[in-house]
Amino acid sequence: MATKKAKSSPKAKSSSKSKPAEVAKAPAKDAALPETTSGGGPVVLVPAEHAASWRGTSAPKGAKVPAGWTWGKSGGPTTDYDRALEPNDLKETARGSLGWLDVAGGQALILGDEQTTVWLPTDDGGVVVRGPDVSAADPVAVRASVPASGWKHYLDGLTLKDGRVFLFDSAFPGAPKPEQIKADDGVAVGKPGPGTYTVSFAQSGTTDFIRLSRGGKASAKAAKPKPAPAKKAAAPASDGPAWKTRRVAHAALPKTPNLDGKTGLSLSRQGPGGVILGRERGAPAKARYVRVAADGTRTFISQPGELMYADFSADGRTILAATLDQKLIDFPAGGDTTQATPRLTCKARVWSIQPLSPTRAVVAVDAEVMLIGLDGTWRVLDGVRVAPIQVPMIDVLGGGRWVLVGRDPKIHLFAIVGDMLRLVQTWVQTQGGMVARDGRPFLYAKGQLDMDEVLNLDEVYPTIA
Repeated sequence: MATKKAKSSPKAKSSSKSKPAEVAKAPAKDAALPETTSGGGPVVLVPAEHAASWRGTSAPKGAKVPAGWTWGKSGGPTTDYDRALEPNDLKETARGSLGWLDVAGGQALILGDEQTTVWLPTDDGGVVVRGPDVSAADPVAVRASVPASGWKHYLDGLTLKDGRVFLFDSAFPGAPKPEQIKADDGVAVGKPGPGTYTVSFAQSGTTDFIRLSRGGKASAKAAKPKPAPAKKAAAPASDGPAWKTRRVAHAALPKTPNLDGKTGLSLSRQGPGGVILGRERGAPAKARYVRVAADGTRTFISQPGELMYADFSADGRTILAATLDQKLIDFPAGGDTTQATPRLTCKARVWSIQPLSPTRAVVAVDAEVMLIGLDGTWRVLDGVRVAPIQVPMIDVLGGGRWVLVGRDPKIHLFAIVGDMLRLVQTWVQTQGGMVARDGRPFLYAKGQLDMDEVLNLDEVYPTIA
């Protein structure tokens, strides 16, 4: 089912063309910039005058809601958060995506993925800066990172009457005042001023930049933005194998546990006995890992900035973890990092680690995917170099026979043959690709909600050895 498109209107008059951002002078004492993030989903940028109309995962006002329904269950209404997962005119970016939605007659920008998100004021509006290495506490570095060229036009006619924008986790309801918005990661308030703005975006390394540039007087009635022409998404894997699939309607797709909403943690994982492991929201360099018992008791198991990623072992007895200084460690599931045993030192930062069995795990290390042996002395069994994957996640399919690695900008499907990794398929996310839901592989195309479930990967690739 295609994403609905809003009507466009004539371009707002502009006194300036997409010029490089002219960043305002540093505030006194270089005060920290407004910052927010999300628990895994998109961040919304909404004009202050429309913020109270944003409903997050709550049902829209006046919608018919089945008895006992909560977000995540089938049969309920489409929420604003659901819409944020499929926004209009989606553009892939270095760190996620950029889209927009109509909100109460105005427009909100949808910034995909969980990333540190900072508002940087400029002389003609402001720049949203997003990425794993962005620090709101270092405004000098943030200002210096804004590129002078490479900007791409996105839309015209974003109108602000109040003159402020609120940025926060799109899963939470908005409110007229930022202090009334109960998003776990807070609200970043930008103050570009009343007016009509042009939106453009750029990227530099692992950082996204979304710029609001003032381009005319604010009108009495908010104009619909005129998006840049969108390319039609191609079907995934058109040059790949003869997939054996069946079509699954969006409403019938498996629902993943909403652990983030339950615990207020990011990268949440559930282990034996209902124990949940997750990281405090925010930049990894500041966050701690937390263990949540079945009764809700919380225990910190690491110091701030100590761990990049952690997960339960396949048997649930230990925690496998990666430190920010590129080491792989493990420690008892009921303990903490003071009981850790160093196992391996990698050549680059470890983004994620996923156990396959009590004796094996797959690790994503910068531009390499590695198969690790965990029995006795940890060792690298095999490694495959790929194009750098930014914040890759790992999903295991087929009982550990298949591994799906990646998020931006590519997705890679590996087969495990003995002690070897075999890269069998790669997708560019701007076209579509494969996603794992409840351990089941699905093919998808951008802009479509229904998916094609792959019935048997071993039949698709019968000759791998």
